[in-house]
Amino acid sequence: MIGKFVYECTYTEDDIGMEDKLFVDFKTAKQTLQARLIKFGLDYNIEDYLYDGKAVFVKREVYGQ
Repeated sequence: MIGKFVYECTYTEDDIGMEDKLFVDFKTAKQTLQARLIKFGLDYNIEDYLYDGKAVFVKREVYGQ
């Protein structure tokens, strides 16, 4: 088994369809979050949004072949 790490969005303050999504790296996760915030008309500074705990990403190890 080969383990690799992914980032899972476990919480967002706003219902923007991010919960339980997995991302291969944190940069992609942040870009997707920013795109979702814009799509839903939520004009947040992404760094403040993360810092204030309005979105939570958890680093998880997953196994596959």
